[in-house]
Formats: sequence, C-alpha cells, structure tokens
Amino acid sequence: AENVTVLFEATDAESGLLEASKEVSVGDLTAEGERRVSTTLEVPRDGGYELEGVVYRNGTRVDQFTRRVSGVEALTPAYARSNVSFVEDPVLEPVSVSIADAGENRTTLE
Repeated sequence: AENVTVLFEATDAESGLLEASKEVSVGDLTAEGERRVSTTLEVPRDGGYELEGVVYRNGTRVDQFTRRVSGVEALTPAYARSNVSFVEDPVLEPVSVSIADAGENRTTLE
C-alpha cells in the first residue's frame, strides 16, 4: 500500500467537540506485514473522550476504529506522583532544614 496515513482524533464525549487531532504519515507498506502506528493527543483532564483513528491510502479512507475513554479526571498527573508520605508518629522526630550558608555555587544546609 502506498502513501498510508492515519488520522487520530479525540472528541469530548459530552459536548461532541473535537479536542485534539494529529495525522501520522506511515509511508508505504508491503504486503508481508503490518505496522503499529501510535501518537499522543493532549486533551483536558476532564470527563471522557471518543477516540477515533482513520486509515487513509492515497487519500482514500480504507479503515477506521473507535474507542471510548472515560474517567480521565481520576488519573494522577506525573507532576503529582511522589513516593513521599507523611505520618504522625511519636517515634519519628520532625525534619527541619535551614540554610546555614549560601555561596556563589554552593549552599550549606543544616
């Protein structure tokens, strides 16, 4: 197959508005196999989405797929992930840190 592209779209499941799309050029495919095509779509972390992929060959639609994703607001973003936890335990002393000295390229903490 020559000139194969895949159009990925994310549509808000509630409003029906298109939130993100990206076209990925796959190039030419041989009859001997298949190729996995993926991309990343950034959408607001709210509600659910209808994800659609449409495969084109020489500009003509030849296949498509649709998936529904819900509950994305429950996902924890990477910046909020941490292995640090706080507990109230009389055995553990509170941790405090202060700056003892700040030089040009070094800082001393106490």
